[in-house]
Amino acid sequence: MRNCFQAGPMSFPVCIRAWFPGLVLMVLVGLCGACTTSDADAFTVYFNNSNDDIPEVWLQVQDPHNGTDSSFKASYGGKSIDFSENGTEVMMSVPVRLLDIGVNGLNVEYSKGALLYLFFDDPSGNPRTAAPAHMVSGLRFQPFELTMTGNAGDQGDLTAINYYTAPLNLTSYHGTPGGAVEMLQHTGFGSNTTATIATALNAACRYAPGAVVRNSLGDIVRFLGPSNFTGETANPWPSMVPYMQSVRAARQVTTIQNANGFSFAAPDNVPTYQFGCDLKATAKPDGSIVASGKITVQVLGAARKGNPAPPARGAWPDATVTISAEDVKAFNAAIYGQVRNAAVSFGGTGWDKFRKFTQNTWKDPDKRDKSLADLGAYDTTLDMIVGEITTGILGGFLDSDYAVGGTCLKDMPSKMWWSLKPMQAFSRIQPEHPYYNVYANVIYDLSGNTVYGVPYSDRFGSGPLVNSVQFDGKSVDYWVVDIGTPLGAVPAQ
Repeated sequence: MRNCFQAGPMSFPVCIRAWFPGLVLMVLVGLCGACTTSDADAFTVYFNNSNDDIPEVWLQVQDPHNGTDSSFKASYGGKSIDFSENGTEVMMSVPVRLLDIGVNGLNVEYSKGALLYLFFDDPSGNPRTAAPAHMVSGLRFQPFELTMTGNAGDQGDLTAINYYTAPLNLTSYHGTPGGAVEMLQHTGFGSNTTATIATALNAACRYAPGAVVRNSLGDIVRFLGPSNFTGETANPWPSMVPYMQSVRAARQVTTIQNANGFSFAAPDNVPTYQFGCDLKATAKPDGSIVASGKITVQVLGAARKGNPAPPARGAWPDATVTISAEDVKAFNAAIYGQVRNAAVSFGGTGWDKFRKFTQNTWKDPDKRDKSLADLGAYDTTLDMIVGEITTGILGGFLDSDYAVGGTCLKDMPSKMWWSLKPMQAFSRIQPEHPYYNVYANVIYDLSGNTVYGVPYSDRFGSGPLVNSVQFDGKSVDYWVVDIGTPLGAVPAQ
C-alpha cells in the first residue's frame, strides 16, 4: 500500500443520501403520476444571448415521450411551441428564433423531461422525427433539460455528458423581473469562455481526431464525451483498463455501499423499502472488476399484512457484480456510460431472491394491483449499484491515497465519498496519474460541478440540478439562461 497524503477535516451527516437521479424520477412518478398540464403552475424561461458575433440563436425542443404522452407545453407572444408535422405529433418542435421569442420569454406550462436545444446555426433543414445527430452534425447546439409538472421537487439542469459546444449558465429567481427578485440557484460555466474550455478539452483528449466533430470548414464544433462510444467503435478517450490494473497491482479492496428508497403513492406510502448493497470490489489482472457481498434491505415502517418479511439480518447474501474487461470496448462503454451492457453480469442466488421479493411485495396484497417491481425497485437498484461502482472509477476514488480526517479515500466505504466537505474528485485525488474520466474532470473543474459531466454528477456534492417549481420554500418564478460564444465558425451554406 502507498502512503496516504493528508487533507483537511471531514464532516459526515447523520443520514447518508443515495444520490441517484433515476430515484428522483421514480419518486415523481409515484407522487405525481396523474399530473396534467393544468396541474402545473406556469413559469418563464428568459434567454440572454451575449454573442455579438452570433446574433441569431434558435430554440428547438425535444419531446422525449413523443408517441406516448404530451410532455411539453409552452408559448411565446401568444404562439405555442409546435410539434405537429403533416397532421401528426413528432419528436422535435418547429425551430423558433430567440429574437422571435423576445424579451417576454418562453412561458412554460408543463414539461416532463424535455430537452431544450439552443442552436447557433439554423436547424430548419433537420428532420424533426429524430434528435439532433450530435455524433456527425456540423451544426452547433447545446441542450438543457427541464421538468416542470407542478411537483415541488421538479428540476432541470445543464448537461455536457455527451458533448460540449457552448457554455451556458442557468439562474433561477423568485419574484417578478423589474420588481423585487431573489436569486435562488445558479449553475453553469460562469465566466469560463469556450476558448478556455476548448483548450482544456483538447489537452484532455490529446487532440484525438475521434473526440471532436468538425463542420464543412474544418472547424471543431463539438467535443464528444467518452460516454458516446458504446463499444461498436473505438473510444478515443483513455481506456480504464490501466487504472483497474493498477488497483490490482496495489491489491486494493474497495467497499461499495449505498442504498435508495422506494414507496408507493400516498396514502400507501408507508413503509419505505430501502434497497442497497454491501460489496467488496477487487480487480483482476486483465482489469475486470468483481464486487461480491450482499444486497441489503431495510423496511422503514410496518409492512402490510400479506407482504413478505425482509430476509434475516436485513440482507440477501451471495451477490456478485462483474464488469468484464474481456471485451475492452464493452468494458469502457459500461464504465463511461455507467450502464448495464454485455460487459456487466450479476451472479449468485441473492439477486433472484431480491427480484422475487420486489415482485411479491404489493401496494395492496389483497388486490395485487402494483408491486415494488412495477415501481422499478429491482432494476433501479441494479442500476444504482453499477452507478456506484462506475462513479467511483470515473471520479478516481478507487485506490486514491487522498486522505481526509486521517483516512484514505481508498479505505472508505463508497457512500462516504459523496459526503466529503469540501468535495474532492478526479485530478484532485489522483494527482500522479490520469486515473479518472479526463473529459468529466474538465467539466467538473470549469463548472464547479454545476454542469453534468457524468450521469451521476449528483454524487459530487450539491450537483447540477436546479429547481423549477419551489426552492427552499419559495416559488421558482423564472429562469434566465445565459448563452456564451460557441465553438467554430458558421458552416458554409
